[in-house]
Order: sequence, then C-alpha cells, then structure tokens
Amino acid sequence: MGIFTELGVLYAKYKDSKLMEHIKLFWSRLNIRKMLKACEENAHWSELTFLYLHYEEYDNACVSMMDHASEAYEHAKFKDTLAKVQNTEIFYKAIDFYLQQQPLMLSDLMTAMAQRVDHVRVVHQLRKVGHLPLVRAYLLATQSHNIKEVNDALYEIYVQEEDHESLAAGVVEFTNFDAIEMAQMCEKHQLLQFRRIGAMLYKNAKKWAQSIALSKQDKVWEEAISTARVERLGAGGGPAQLLCGREAQRVLLGLPLHVLPAAAPRRCARALVAQQLDRLCHALLEIGRAHV
Repeated sequence: MGIFTELGVLYAKYKDSKLMEHIKLFWSRLNIRKMLKACEENAHWSELTFLYLHYEEYDNACVSMMDHASEAYEHAKFKDTLAKVQNTEIFYKAIDFYLQQQPLMLSDLMTAMAQRVDHVRVVHQLRKVGHLPLVRAYLLATQSHNIKEVNDALYEIYVQEEDHESLAAGVVEFTNFDAIEMAQMCEKHQLLQFRRIGAMLYKNAKKWAQSIALSKQDKVWEEAISTARVERLGAGGGPAQLLCGREAQRVLLGLPLHVLPAAAPRRCARALVAQQLDRLCHALLEIGRAHV
C-alpha cells in the first residue's frame, strides 16, 4: 500500500497528467487519507472527488463538486451522490448551486431529494429568488401532501402561465391554500375563466358582495343569482348549498350545470288547519244561500 500511495503523492506534485489514471487503477491499495491530503494541497479537485466517492464520503464529494464545478462537477454523478448524503443542509446548498450553474436541470435534481427535503423551506427559498416555475414538476409531485405553501406556489404558477383548467381542478381537489389571496389574483386577470374562478373562491369564502360584483361585472348572471340565493338562504341552512366537488369544477371550467329549482316551502300545521276551516266556512255559506 505504501509504494502506491507514495507514487500517487509524487504524481500529484510533479506529474498530474498521470494522477487520475493511477488513482483509478490502484485506489483500493492507496492510503486514502494521505492521498486526499495530497490532492487537496495540489488542487486536483476531480481526483479529490473521485477519492471521496470511493471512500464513501458523499457529503464531502457533493461539496467538492459544488465548490470546484469547472473541474469536478457532473450532473448525473452529483444527482446520484446527493441521494446518499447525511447532512440535509447540503440539499438547500445544492438548490442555490443549480440556480446559478444549471437552472434548467434543477427540476430533475429535485426528484433525487424530494423525499428528504422540507417542502415549505424549498418553496420559501425559491420564492425568494423568483424561480418557482423551474420546479413545477416537483411541486406537482408533492401536492398530494396538500401543503399550503406548495398549493399556493403551484396555483400562482397556473395564473402566470394562464393555465385555468389546472387551476380550476386544483382548487377543488386541494383546498389547503390562501383562497382570498388567490381570488384577488384571479379577479384582476384579463381572462374571463380566471375571473370566474375568483368569483367562485369568493363565494366559497362567503365573501358574497365580492363574488356577486365580479359575476355582474362579467355579465355571468346565472352565477350572480346563484350566489345571491346562497347568501339569502344561508350556506348550509337552506336548499341552496355551496357547490363543491365535480359540480364546482364544472362551473370553473365553463361547463353547463343543471340546477334544480328550490322546493316550495312547506306550510306549518296551524296554517293548514286555518286554510281548511276557511274552506269549510265558505262551503256552509254557499249551502245556506242555496236554501234561501
């Protein structure tokens, strides 16, 4: 082991063109610690990373690739190594690194660490620099957890990309989001489909005036009347109920919705008795007139 290590140290100092070949051939016979020191002192970053990987120091290997990207970084190797790190802080450092060096590869990188990162922290980190659309696929993959910050971020992307169909389906299925803020965002959108979604969100939040005003502004009279009826009868207290599930999604997508008319209110027992008594009196009066 000693002779292979000493030869590697000499290569690191005096003939670096032979160093990587020597390490790849005899890495199992090297004193790794001594060889790591020699590579670091002589700035052989690619060889240093190779040794870290074979010594199973995955944290150091990732840091080395990020700190010396021009010599040591490879996307596939970095992605595989990142999945094995112990220090989770490296994940968030890797996000910053990719935003600077490989922004278009960030979405692919997120798949390697999606199961181990704090999703809320990731959203805050990317929102701070304004690059949430880069990780749309990651946000979709994690939306099943129904996390507020993830839903908010994804719905904002839908609005920016004018994807009203995805937004309509999302707000119905994943309801843990800031509905008022999203309604305000949709309210100002130039497309009618988004303004209809905004009216529906106001309605579901029991902001009746805003919902009715928005529907009247766009001359969507059926929805304005429906909202007014819900407000008058009371959501949950009368025959008119807030739309939910598939019915709400059909409205948001602009599809027809068949609504049954409200049933006539039942009369109380006292009113029925009074009505029958009036009829009996009227019948007796008619009989008396007939005899006269």
